[in-house]
Amino acid sequence: KCYRYSLIENEESRDYKKRACLLHVEKGCSELAEDSYKKENGTTAVYFGEKSCHLGNKEWCFKSADIIYSGKTGIKPDVPKSIPLLIDSCETGEVRGCFYLGFIYEKGEGVDKDNEKSSQFYKKACELGHTGSCQKK
Repeated sequence: KCYRYSLIENEESRDYKKRACLLHVEKGCSELAEDSYKKENGTTAVYFGEKSCHLGNKEWCFKSADIIYSGKTGIKPDVPKSIPLLIDSCETGEVRGCFYLGFIYEKGEGVDKDNEKSSQFYKKACELGHTGSCQKK
């Protein structure tokens, strides 16, 4: 019901989306994440994006990781902090998450360089259709 009330555009709609998100309604979380992203509020976008990710929205697994990785929307870049979300992203079949992980481990960006892990992630990205990864595995 909270999410349905949030569809009525008024001052309370964001509060209803927050309630819906806290009650594990993925759509409420993803809409709050998207709204925050558009408003350049990276911290809030990641907060709700992570919740959306863990409620099954694979797109927000990657988007949250990308915000953290690159420092988009006003937050400090933090490669190691992005890795768990990138792993979640890759495990759900999001090709970009697998590719990013391959790159991170290949370059040793924020982690120890690991050619074996890099190859595994590039291989999975290749299998998911990222042709650029096929040459790196």
